[in-house]
Amino acid sequence: MTYVNLQLNPERYTGYTGPSARRIWDAVYSENCPKYPAEELCQEEKILYKLISGLHSSISIHIASDYLLDEATNLWGHNLDLMYNRVLRYPNRVQNLYFTFLFVLRAVTKAADYLEQAEYDTGNPTEDLKTHSLMRQLLYNPKLQAACPLPFDEAKLWKGQRGPELKQKIQAQFKNIRFL
Repeated sequence: MTYVNLQLNPERYTGYTGPSARRIWDAVYSENCPKYPAEELCQEEKILYKLISGLHSSISIHIASDYLLDEATNLWGHNLDLMYNRVLRYPNRVQNLYFTFLFVLRAVTKAADYLEQAEYDTGNPTEDLKTHSLMRQLLYNPKLQAACPLPFDEAKLWKGQRGPELKQKIQAQFKNIRFL
């Protein structure tokens, strides 16, 4: 496992705007989401789409929460119009954001034994202890676990005739997203 402090590389406004900025997300969706009607998607494909949409919404919210409001004065702050126009006015995007949160929380819960035993090497022994403590607080927080129901029954995934093939396809799509 590699420890990466995401606070050192925050999601925020980069000044990258216009059609070229949109091309990245267009590529993510077009290369990884089927183009046929939603009714024809199997559960696994619907989940992949919801995860991509939720990730997109999360990044958009982070950008809007730390946005360069005035370049001349280097004023940073919340861009609520951007947040509303990109995410909040679309109920499905908010639902997919919540779904993605539940999905990640479920993955963390399932990996609790591994994450508790993992060595967190930040390069600073004090930070290592703090990171391990924070991870234990997350893993065993009863309020957080009770507040978040299962997003779906993962035991039902990959069971159909196309299950193994579909699993490999979606794993490849996740790798593809990582490199975009």
